[in-house]
Amino acid sequence: MKWLIKVYVAIERYWRKMLSSRSQKSRVTWEEFLKVKALFPLTRPKIFIPYSRLKTYAML
Repeated sequence: MKWLIKVYVAIERYWRKMLSSRSQKSRVTWEEFLKVKALFPLTRPKIFIPYSRLKTYAML
């Protein structure tokens, strides 16, 4: 799950970077980005593994 969160954060940063590169005025601030994100939210990563098969995927 930790790696999924890292990917999610990287996607957010990349999305903001791309919005900033498309802006003709200046960079997109985090406040502006949060407003855009509120209108178009990213779905949070989830793991859908049946509990009965959890042992198969567990790495010890």
